[in-house]
Amino acid sequence: MGAEIGHYVGDAHVPLHTTENYNGQLTGQKGIHGFWESRLPELFGESYNFFVGRSYYIEDVIQEGWLAVLESHTALDSVLSFEAELNESYSNDQKYGYESRNNLTIRTYSRGYAAAYHDMLDGMVERRMRKAILRTGAYWYTAWKLAGSPDLSEIAKQKLRVKPRKFKKNLNIEDRETSALGMLRRVDTRYMCHILPYAGHSADPSMDPHHLRVVAIMKQRRELEIINKQERSFWEKCMDWVNSWA
Repeated sequence: MGAEIGHYVGDAHVPLHTTENYNGQLTGQKGIHGFWESRLPELFGESYNFFVGRSYYIEDVIQEGWLAVLESHTALDSVLSFEAELNESYSNDQKYGYESRNNLTIRTYSRGYAAAYHDMLDGMVERRMRKAILRTGAYWYTAWKLAGSPDLSEIAKQKLRVKPRKFKKNLNIEDRETSALGMLRRVDTRYMCHILPYAGHSADPSMDPHHLRVVAIMKQRRELEIINKQERSFWEKCMDWVNSWA
């Protein structure tokens, strides 16, 4: 429950979570969500100061939540307008670059473009992250107080048991929310091979919702420009199939 609270409180501090135009899809800025939320912290987060001070008790937890949303929404115009302005002075080959991730080469926002945008925002990402940390702690502290301030000393002594992650030896297709950064989905090749037999047939794959989901993911690959030499022939077959249903 604590992790879920932290997730949603953190989400409330992202300006693009407060608008229908959450990924710039309505203003020709598709991919800006992941750009602001993931790419910038990834590149510049090491310089951020995450020591935010003591927590506090929240008198009205509902009102506090809406206050976070209002603060984020107030910053929305800058998030969109600054990127739109910057886009006018950069060509595509300057705006985007290629990086290797998980044995895949993906197109993402270039470091130069990201640095320029980060400077225009003048610390906004760090400020929103700091406020998210402080407010998450406040919600946790408030929950603890409302629960009667139980003794957590014994729990604090317990060691976390973290199981090592197991990786399958299958092609992992990286889906980073539209064309840059953001949500990650993973689809292994064995599952995707199940849809290939539909190629060239009149059967409608949308009869199976799982197939429909894969189609949607595959369509997004055209924007990501994923390159994987070992799987190039597989991708060509997949994309031929997807394009036939586009």
